[in-house]
Amino acid sequence: IVKYETLRKHLQAFEKLKYPMAFEAITMRWYNEFLIYCIEQGLLTNTTYKLVAMMKAVMNFAYDRKYTRNLEFKKYQVKSETTEPVFLTMEELHAMEKIDSGSNTSLAISLQVFLVGCFTGQRVSDLLPMKKKDLKTANSEGWWEVSQIKTRKVVRVFIINKARKILDKYLS
Repeated sequence: IVKYETLRKHLQAFEKLKYPMAFEAITMRWYNEFLIYCIEQGLLTNTTYKLVAMMKAVMNFAYDRKYTRNLEFKKYQVKSETTEPVFLTMEELHAMEKIDSGSNTSLAISLQVFLVGCFTGQRVSDLLPMKKKDLKTANSEGWWEVSQIKTRKVVRVFIINKARKILDKYLS
C-alpha cells in the first residue's frame, strides 16, 4: 500500500504539471511524458520503472473490472538496471569511528547517528525518534523493537556494544 501511495503522489504531481489523468488518457504519449517527468524529478531508473510497473498493475485492475477498454499500457516497457550494492568496508567503518569532529557538535551528532545506523542496519528515519526507554536488556543482550517508518514492520534490532555506547551518550 505504501508503494501505491508513492505512485499516487507522483501521479497527482504529474497531473498538475503536465498531463490530465483519466484511464483513456494513459497512452504511449502519456508514458513518454511520464518518463520525462520522472527524469526531471531526479528519480533513478529503477524507481521510475517500479512506478511504471505499478501503473500497469493499476491499469490491468481497471481493465479487468471494465473501468476502461484502453490497452495501450500493455506496450509499456518495464525494465530495470542491475545495480552494484554500495557499502563501507570494515576498514572504512573503523576510520569513520576515529574521525575527530572537533568542536562541531552538529557534525559529531550526524556522524554518531550514521555509525549507529551502520551498527544496527536501521534507517535514520527509524533512529531519530528513538528514546532511551525503547532500549531493552536481558542476559547482557541489548535490543530495540522498532516499528519501521518505511515498511511499517516491527523488527527486533540487536544493539552491539559500540552502538550502545553511542546511544547511552545521546539518548534521554
